[in-house]
Amino acid sequence: MPQLELRLPPPLVAAITGLLMWVFATLFAPFDFTGETSRFLAYGFSAVGSVLLIPATLAFITFKTTINPTRPEQSVQLITTGIFRLSRNPIYLGLLLMLVGWGIWLATPIALVVATLFPLLMTRFQIIPEERALETLFGEQFLAYKQRVRRWI
Repeated sequence: MPQLELRLPPPLVAAITGLLMWVFATLFAPFDFTGETSRFLAYGFSAVGSVLLIPATLAFITFKTTINPTRPEQSVQLITTGIFRLSRNPIYLGLLLMLVGWGIWLATPIALVVATLFPLLMTRFQIIPEERALETLFGEQFLAYKQRVRRWI
């Protein structure tokens, strides 16, 4: 389905995934995983996910390159420093961790299963097309970066 590539903004995909997680959580019995531990884990995953978004977003602003995920061909600089030394996609990773936190909060295993849709969809319809564009724009520099840093973590 190439027509879906770079069409849906990742925050929208995350929001739709989160909504689907909630819908499925209402349809299935909750897992007996409540209390302080589950709240700690839910808040922890969500907090780490949120924290990843901030430096990654600031890097796009600092380097004056596009943050628009539907227009990777407008990138003017390849960011390989800061949080981008750990993950090629820290914003998507942050959104995924927030979804995992939400799944733990919902306390049903099916919510976490639904959360796995996010990285699958992001990889196929967002990351792979982004990487093609970045390889075209930055050539060997991007290929070397791709070899050094993992896609997700």
